[in-house]
Amino acid sequence: MDEIHIRTFTGDALGAGTNAKVWIRLIAEENETKDILLDNFWDDHQRGEVSEFKTTLPPGFGSIKFIQLSRDTDWFASAWFLDKIEVESKMNEKMLTFPVHRWIHDKKQQIYRFAPNDVWLPERDPNKRQRKAELEEKRLQYVTDIKFPNGPAQAKALPADEMFTKAYFIDFVKTKAELQSQVAWIKLTIGEWKSLADLKGIYKFSLGEPEGMDFYENDAYFGRMRLQGPDPGIIQLCREIPENFAVTDDLLAPHLEGLTIAEAIEEKRLFITDLEILQGIYRRPEAQLCAPLALLFRRESGYVYPVAIQLNQKPGPNNPVFTPSDPPYTWLAAKVFYSNSEAMHHQSCAHLGFTHFLMEGVCVITHRNLSISHPMFKLLAPHFLFLLAINTRGLKKLIGPGQWVDNTTTITRTGMLQLIAKSIERWSMKKQGVFPNHMKERGVLEKEVLPFYYHRDDGIELYRIIERYVSSMVYLYYETKEDVQKDYEIQEWRKEMTAPKLDGGCGLIDVPGDDEKPLTEEDILNYVPDQKVVLDTMVITKLLSMKGTNFLGDFEIQYIYDPPAVEIVEKFRADLKALSEKIQMRNTDAAFPYRHLDPKEVPNAISI
Repeated sequence: MDEIHIRTFTGDALGAGTNAKVWIRLIAEENETKDILLDNFWDDHQRGEVSEFKTTLPPGFGSIKFIQLSRDTDWFASAWFLDKIEVESKMNEKMLTFPVHRWIHDKKQQIYRFAPNDVWLPERDPNKRQRKAELEEKRLQYVTDIKFPNGPAQAKALPADEMFTKAYFIDFVKTKAELQSQVAWIKLTIGEWKSLADLKGIYKFSLGEPEGMDFYENDAYFGRMRLQGPDPGIIQLCREIPENFAVTDDLLAPHLEGLTIAEAIEEKRLFITDLEILQGIYRRPEAQLCAPLALLFRRESGYVYPVAIQLNQKPGPNNPVFTPSDPPYTWLAAKVFYSNSEAMHHQSCAHLGFTHFLMEGVCVITHRNLSISHPMFKLLAPHFLFLLAINTRGLKKLIGPGQWVDNTTTITRTGMLQLIAKSIERWSMKKQGVFPNHMKERGVLEKEVLPFYYHRDDGIELYRIIERYVSSMVYLYYETKEDVQKDYEIQEWRKEMTAPKLDGGCGLIDVPGDDEKPLTEEDILNYVPDQKVVLDTMVITKLLSMKGTNFLGDFEIQYIYDPPAVEIVEKFRADLKALSEKIQMRNTDAAFPYRHLDPKEVPNAISI
């Protein structure tokens, strides 16, 4: 007799455990067992736990091709979220894994059948009826909605499967409480700012000094932040000076190393950032919101320096161009106002719009159209972990009425949602969605044109690694174009991805300063929010800068068990490790190390 060990892995989702009676049937080519009760003398199938059971098979039973699950329908027995089942033969020393990642419901006469590794294109799945029924049920749970005017496709409601796990939620709340406690004592002593040193002090004695604390006035650091800061995707090669940017050769002569503007453009040494998208965005009445342009010049050293800032789009006497030749605090104020505008763009567009909200629609459409057994679902699913939960529950504390964005930012919740909607309308899969294309379109793809742009260098290498990984998975399961054409799930998936948002789709397109008087430190302090707002901003930005999931490739939930696919995953991890080592080696000698696209710093999913 062959001793068989059966292990059930109950998920960690809210309500995942069950006290129901569960039966399993082992099915071979020509034999199958009777229903085997999975029950010990203590509570089994509890949330986040592994339960083990033993049975025996007669000689000659054959290789197990399927398992079949059923459960009782007692009213007091809750649904059960099962991650996977392992069936191990002690005689053959062979273990089979049956990925499930499903709720096992108490519907009358409901039978669930799974094959080892559970990966099938829909037309080849031996359990087509079960697959179709599951997708029909998921389409009722995963529904798109537009939650603010011209906004992206989002989840209408949070499906039960998407809630935070108990462990993650506790850790997130604990981290937030710890950060708040670190600044709580300062709030008891808050008063007016007396000097910029006061601002430095509250960091030093609470959350720690930011890396740029000692360089915020430095022009080289300002230039570096356009390449390595939170919003490095907006700098462009300046091919011509916009008509509304009132810079002249006389104004810039001290800052272009002897070149004229035309010569600097010819030599590809001038760069521009243009935040015109901020025009017309709502701001709190007492605040200033600029839609600035900034001009940067690459010196012979290879580093870029700011040479001109115009704080609003329409030139004129009340909208001068500021340069490093202005009095120090006047120039500093121009950089401060510019940086605040870029921060509004980063948080609204790059972070919330293009990351959280854009991918929320992709997540919903994927769940609606691709079975959990689909190889492309297994490829994508690890990167959706907690996305809908953080967007639905977590972001309420961030952008809900009267919350952090309303209380601390220039544009409030109203302006942020306007800016997100505006940016989403401009987003293109072919341009922003393909990293090298985005670099090329902005004229910054060549290293000779813009040295020390590690965001580009590391991003392109990481993009190529991900591209190879995805391509390998695709070609593993689709050998011909006909295979793609026959895959009705992937066809419906693409159709909903590009369908208008008002029709329930994701709506993706292209798939394949007014004063020139010298300022003082006191003037700068008047632009800084009060200490309570600064402290609240410190806490939330620190929290949003943390990583909530494992690093890229180290998946929290294992969906892929098919041996050839597992080999592709291992190659992906090896490539990521090699890139990480390369980046770390470069950073040992770099004047300004860049770590943000080191695979060990890139999280698997959008969970914060």
